[in-house]
Amino acid sequence: MFESVNIYIVSVAVVVLASVALLFVLLKNKSRDDDATDGRSSEKGAGGSDGANTNDSASALANGMAGGSSSDTDIQDGTNSGVSNSLAVGVETRQRPDTGGLPYVLVAEDNISNYKLIEVFLRNVAVTENAVNGKKAVERVKEMDYDMVLMDIKMPVMNGLEATKLIRQFDKNIPIVAVTANVLDFDRKTALANGCNEFVTKPVVRNQLIAVVETYKRK
Repeated sequence: MFESVNIYIVSVAVVVLASVALLFVLLKNKSRDDDATDGRSSEKGAGGSDGANTNDSASALANGMAGGSSSDTDIQDGTNSGVSNSLAVGVETRQRPDTGGLPYVLVAEDNISNYKLIEVFLRNVAVTENAVNGKKAVERVKEMDYDMVLMDIKMPVMNGLEATKLIRQFDKNIPIVAVTANVLDFDRKTALANGCNEFVTKPVVRNQLIAVVETYKRK
């Protein structure tokens, strides 16, 4: 009986030891798997971060080569300041033909006969060009470097007063002389209030016109 009990105890002990050994092996394998998984996750995370940084660097480099961005140094030095350059376009970049030293005058006048008369009066005194309405006058002043503008008041499309106000938005210095058949003092004050420098009445007198050009020509 005691021999049977001893055999039973030994058998149970063997089974328990075998079970413990098996459990130990399983836990150890599981631990290895977890470590391997963690290692791969770490490598993937590090690689993903480096990859993102590499992509960002490549994008930044490509963007820089394409001119898509500029550094603070570029902006401060003005080497890549597109806004400043765009603001500089205008008065400083207007065109001016060779006038032989004569004043360059825009005559805003819709009546071609009136313009021809002024052209004759100013022959050998100034180089003149014609704009047939106020809108054209504004466009020409934006493009060309005139010494002054002789501005008719009553014109189609845009009158002289509206044109003068628009010109004053981008050029406050160019002399603008109102040339009009309106002779009342109210008309003179209105023209001056809207940005004209001088007021000349029609019919134009040659000596008076030449005197005005001499007064306002570029020194």
